[in-house]
Amino acid sequence: MTSEQRRIADLQHRLEEAEGRIVELEATFGLEDNPKYRTAGFTAQEGRALSCLLACDVVTRDQLLFAMYRDSPEKYERYEKIADVWICKLRKKLYPLGISIETVWGLGKRIPSEDKVKLRGMFQ
Repeated sequence: MTSEQRRIADLQHRLEEAEGRIVELEATFGLEDNPKYRTAGFTAQEGRALSCLLACDVVTRDQLLFAMYRDSPEKYERYEKIADVWICKLRKKLYPLGISIETVWGLGKRIPSEDKVKLRGMFQ
């Protein structure tokens, strides 16, 4: 094997490791898509926002935007206020289930821990 082939093999290995780490990080920060949300009547964007809210204590608008538009970053800055619209829609869908999304002034949004327990029970 030539030095160039070794370098290519090393880079391929590092790329595979990085891709695996990205998947782990997306799961940690609630960025994975949960198909159960779709069957429960949530849109893909709402499901991503919900996953993010479930994974974090408090979620900023930037975190919500990143979660919702990570596949199309060009929309990220143009539609900054859309995060508020998604939260409003989520609140309407979650209210009948007895689940709330609270505003933490100056920080972001959060789902109370007791409501997170209820939600996780519904979608497992």
